[in-house]
Amino acid sequence: MLRFDPVLAAESVFGAQDPPEGLRPGPCAMGPTPEHKPTSMHVWVFQQTAAGLALATGDTRRDPVFADDDGPRWKVRTVLDPESHPFELDKPALATAIALLDGGADVLEWSQAVTIVRESPFRGNPA
Repeated sequence: MLRFDPVLAAESVFGAQDPPEGLRPGPCAMGPTPEHKPTSMHVWVFQQTAAGLALATGDTRRDPVFADDDGPRWKVRTVLDPESHPFELDKPALATAIALLDGGADVLEWSQAVTIVRESPFRGNPA
């Protein structure tokens, strides 16, 4: 079963690829892939803050899985919606994902409570 890590790093690090012009990085969505190897993934992260709604989205349309010492993991970098408020640290959020498996032959969808933290302790975060 695919799932999110229980905590997500507050900002995705894009490396050589910056987020699209005018957009700010959102949480880095990650998790283990014990049984399924997604071929593409789409992620939404929502958090109700004191200022209003924080919302980030992202997708990885090719190769969302990377190798780790503890087994394969998936990663989707997100960007904040232009109207989004900043995510609050150490507060709960809702993460939702759609994963295409086997080139779109099967689809998984799930939602999960997560916590937004400055830096995640899970491997692969935030780079």
